Amino acid sequence: MHNQYQFKDSDTELLHAAKRLLQKVVESGKIRPAQLVTVAKLQHVITVLPRVTENMTASVSVSCPRHQFGEIETWHWWDFAIEDGRLSISSGGHFYRPSSGGDTFTTMTWEALPEQPAEMCDYRESLRIVPDVRSFPEGVASIDFESEEYSLEVLDDDNALLEASQDSPEDESESVSTDDVTPDMPEEVFVTESEPVDRRQFSRESESEAFFELYRREEKVDVTENVWTMTLLAFLDGGWVPERSFQACSRPLAWVTSSEGQAMQQAGQSLLSRIDGEQGSPITAAFLKSLRDLTDFVGRGAFIVGRPGSYEDAIVNDWKTNSSEGKEVHSGPEQTYDMGLDEDLEQPEPWSITALDAAEESLVALVVANQVDERVPEFAHGVESCDYCGCDLSGRGVFVDGRLRDDLMWGNMCAACFAKLAEGIGWGKGQLYARQPNGDWRLVAGFEPELPKPPSVVVRRTEHIPDPSTPPDSHEDSAVRDRLRQDLRRKVGYDENKIDRLLDQERQKRPDASEVELMRAAIDKWEKDNR
Repeated sequence: MHNQYQFKDSDTELLHAAKRLLQKVVESGKIRPAQLVTVAKLQHVITVLPRVTENMTASVSVSCPRHQFGEIETWHWWDFAIEDGRLSISSGGHFYRPSSGGDTFTTMTWEALPEQPAEMCDYRESLRIVPDVRSFPEGVASIDFESEEYSLEVLDDDNALLEASQDSPEDESESVSTDDVTPDMPEEVFVTESEPVDRRQFSRESESEAFFELYRREEKVDVTENVWTMTLLAFLDGGWVPERSFQACSRPLAWVTSSEGQAMQQAGQSLLSRIDGEQGSPITAAFLKSLRDLTDFVGRGAFIVGRPGSYEDAIVNDWKTNSSEGKEVHSGPEQTYDMGLDEDLEQPEPWSITALDAAEESLVALVVANQVDERVPEFAHGVESCDYCGCDLSGRGVFVDGRLRDDLMWGNMCAACFAKLAEGIGWGKGQLYARQPNGDWRLVAGFEPELPKPPSVVVRRTEHIPDPSTPPDSHEDSAVRDRLRQDLRRKVGYDENKIDRLLDQERQKRPDASEVELMRAAIDKWEKDNR
């Protein structure tokens, strides 16, 4: 599989400019929390270059105000984007003159695909009529968010927060800015457990702004979601390379190992040394203090990024389930009973399984504790009910996302329906999830074989209910079907809904085709679209 870009020195110069563009966006004070998530993803894309980041489609575009040059009026835009491994950088603008009218123009385009030389087109020679035409690096250098009104557009197919924020225009009227605070706001946006948080003091948006708890044994700090995200971005700028992914450390519940925390601290110290040696740093005093405090905190041992109340729940429950209704079968290795919060801990993230009846106990018997401990945690989201009997899964201890016996269709099922309908537990058959004390569904059996770093989050189907009248393709080799579907999973980022959509599109073209033929056609189309 292609996993490297081929860059020349000229490509590197453009990518440095793109990195600076993203950094300016973060520091502008005009970016909203939902947009910040996507910008962080794009910054990570640049951080891991020349390695390819697949299965991501996102972009950032910055436009400047209109400028007058006598009777001529111009404005410009600068874009950075990724589309399933295809990197692109571009710039352009609009030209207007009363005597001749106006029109848009493209200044340059640059595109890079894995294992291929990047391609660039520079149109400045044909734009001599534009008085302020510039190269992409020069244009990015000219951006000054403080002195002029710039516009910002952030697009991301996989960031549901962007759509949510668009549905709440009253919340979008104010951007995220460390300067945009009430006059009596304290400078600190990072407090320790000994200094209780008064969340009303943080900003005019504080009532709706999310807070996270970062904690280890006998130590907890509260920090806003925006400040934690900005701090991780700062660590990236300081040279931090995430062991798993940026997202794996940015959202609850996230387990950050001692070695990861030390790498964050080293990056933070490097960046702070750079800032201390500069004059006129654009970083506000409030965020600079938060960055120093968090840099100190992350290096003191393993810690957890949790939601408000997570630390108290961990103390009360000690990461165990004590339900009088259920029988606890396993609660992780014995050493994790101590909440997994020792300062020098390099142990697995705590987990538990509670079987509520005999059917669930038979499933739990398939779990191998060491396999769960060795895997990066994967979770199912949006799971509500069994696709077959309709029972509420939130009241169950386990569920299976699995394939029907002698069929190609998959669905979410309770333990009782699994025993009657399912193929089994294993890769290509079914994945077993256990409900954790905080309500999350963690994968505990049915892992992908020989996968050193499985995705930290797997989105599972919640609405697809198979048609029992559809006959199985018994003449097709199930191993071939499993192999092709697994190939599709890797290509689309383990999104089962997307796989089903691809197959439905091919089925509309070829209604009589077999499942294997549809899968092969979907793979061919995906590869053609993503060359």
